[in-house]
Amino acid sequence: MQQIFKRSIQYFVRPIKPFLKSRVAKIRSGPARGMRGKMGQWTIPFQDEMEDDFLRSLDLKNNVAFDVGANVGAVTLFLGREVTEKGKVIAFEPHPGIVPLLLENIQLNNLSNVTIKEIGVGDTPGSFSLVVPNNKLGSGSFHQHSDEENTTTYQVAVAPIDQLINDGSVPPPDFVKVDTEGLETAVLNGARECMKNQQPSVMLEMHGETEAEKLQNATDVVSILLEHDYVVMHIEHRKLLTIDDVELAKRGHLFACSSQDPNHGALMNWVH
Repeated sequence: MQQIFKRSIQYFVRPIKPFLKSRVAKIRSGPARGMRGKMGQWTIPFQDEMEDDFLRSLDLKNNVAFDVGANVGAVTLFLGREVTEKGKVIAFEPHPGIVPLLLENIQLNNLSNVTIKEIGVGDTPGSFSLVVPNNKLGSGSFHQHSDEENTTTYQVAVAPIDQLINDGSVPPPDFVKVDTEGLETAVLNGARECMKNQQPSVMLEMHGETEAEKLQNATDVVSILLEHDYVVMHIEHRKLLTIDDVELAKRGHLFACSSQDPNHGALMNWVH
């Protein structure tokens, strides 16, 4: 029901989006509730999603947090507040049309502990095509879209997390949020050394354009996390996952951490 309400709001808001983009308001939904941002969907008081409630239950104080697929900053702003001034947030956003909005929202909240990296994250370094639907700028993907006529393509830089840590571009993370429109497996494959050595907690939004892609993505993601001795949970279903649960894992949000992670208790408290 809430999703239907959101889509209805988006329909009526679309004609006045140019006006809304120039206005600043208090954020009334999502993890950054109470902070400031340019007006739009997140300034409407929707009921919070389960992943927002879970995210707020984590202790991220003094963490180095990665926001992979930051978009306009709904999670970036939250992380900037939660890690406190002694922590650090690295926001990865390759979409050149989104980065100015992300930067503005960071500045509106005086978050000096947030750094933007205008690159994508994957398993192979190089220059890749970011395909963005013209009617949904926040859904850019390195996968090809079925409706190519209504998209815009940008060439953007991509690098693995392991490479960025090894060359000193970023510090090793304590927490990694991943929302990459179907490339979650690639992000984890490019962070295997990091997961082995630092074992950061990981929160992922699962994607895939087709049912087959979603299932394969879920299979690969859960396999990689279990391979690195993570405890894996489906947030919406409040259930611990094994490799036999990939059908469940292909939609929604996953959270994974080691049994020694400070937030392992939050994970176990969330499970039914």
